Amino acid sequence: MKGTTIAAKNDISIASGNDINIKGGNLASEAGKADLASENNANIAIVEWVAT
Repeated sequence: MKGTTIAAKNDISIASGNDINIKGGNLASEAGKADLASENNANIAIVEWVAT
């Protein structure tokens, strides 16, 4: 995902059978957690991670 915003009131889960690539994205969870699960690599670059 590039330049994408994913927001949730609870948990966020992202799963991939290959790689997860996040560049310039925004993950926001108001009352939960964010999980990333990939079979290969999880690459994160310049990401704002907000848990309130």
